[in-house]
Amino acid sequence: GQIELTHHMTYEQQRLLRVLAQQKLDLEPAPEGKRIAFIRIVRDDVFVKDEIWPLWFNSFHFITREEVVRRELLFHQGASFEEARIEETMRNMRGMGIFTMVRIAAVKGARPDEVGVLVMTRDIWSLRIETDVNVTNSVINTLLVRLTELNAFGQNKTVSADVTIQPTNYLITESNDMTNTWRTRLLWWLGALLLLGALPVLAATGAQSEFGGS
Repeated sequence: GQIELTHHMTYEQQRLLRVLAQQKLDLEPAPEGKRIAFIRIVRDDVFVKDEIWPLWFNSFHFITREEVVRRELLFHQGASFEEARIEETMRNMRGMGIFTMVRIAAVKGARPDEVGVLVMTRDIWSLRIETDVNVTNSVINTLLVRLTELNAFGQNKTVSADVTIQPTNYLITESNDMTNTWRTRLLWWLGALLLLGALPVLAATGAQSEFGGS
């Protein structure tokens, strides 16, 4: 029931085989119509151990809760295994916008007429940072910074907060030291915020580009 891990496989295929080995499970080649004996959910955070990106990025992210995953499943323990329901579940979950990977596989049960279902997910970086600067005649009227969390507390809920700054006494010019000081501070402040939001996004994109579209 197991397949040998090779470098020619996609990330999703490689991850599936690793989880099967960790969970001591074997793929079921003919699951259709068999009774679902169990459902096992394995959730990955945005960054995982077998990649180069630092795991501390995950400190800024709540992993999706298991109950959120379970309520999206179109099958349940005790029902008959139907491949059509498995495929529809994966399509729905991939469309939620909170996962970079969703994979559901049939695994062998304890009896020949039973099957288990392995549900694997990997979260997407769900914190977004947007900025908007309103300028008139080289004068900054307002600076808006919006933080949006698309998966607040791992519950598939969206929460946003706006911070508005009105530095009306400062110009975007290099005419004097005060302006240069303000510009420098503004750029550092914006850079720190953008780094917090953008760096993990870039890292996640790089880490997951090999299985893009999952």
